[in-house]
Amino acid sequence: MIVDLTRAEAVTGADEVTTLYAAAFGYPASVTRQFTDTYTRCMREYHGARLLLARVDGGSVGFAFGFTFERGHWWPEQIGPTLQAADHADWMQDAFELAELVVAPEHQGRGTGGMLLHHLLHTTRHQRVLLATAPTNPARRLYRRAGFVELLPDFRYGDSGPAAVIMGRDRDSTGPPASPQRGVGAGS
Repeated sequence: MIVDLTRAEAVTGADEVTTLYAAAFGYPASVTRQFTDTYTRCMREYHGARLLLARVDGGSVGFAFGFTFERGHWWPEQIGPTLQAADHADWMQDAFELAELVVAPEHQGRGTGGMLLHHLLHTTRHQRVLLATAPTNPARRLYRRAGFVELLPDFRYGDSGPAAVIMGRDRDSTGPPASPQRGVGAGS
């Protein structure tokens, strides 16, 4: 079952979301603390902030988290100039920034990520959805099936930062919204 939490519920549930995040990626405590701080701040302050939880038998097994893509926020400032230089400035208009799509390891490959993405794409009020993922992330298949295109396939954060693939979906120009399918569990 997919649940769209209110902002207050999302902030209250920060520990549950952080636990899923830590389990999916295996990050050290310092990284998960940073995630919790960023997540909580974004849920409180960013326009259009949303948290979708995937629940099975009363427990949370995955989440999708994001907000309105706005200049002045960290990620838009990182990718904006490169999107403009690649002639993709229109993708930054009326866009939702999918910050994380995370599925607990024991539930990956069961369609949970697809269900979260499907629900998000069917309920967002935004024209476009943007996300970043690692070049080796198997979730790229899920995103492509959902109609996402690779806008910046070889993006780097800063001169020596990590590699990323910037993907976008425009509901008017790309394929159908994601159908929940088995086979890809994901973290974005």
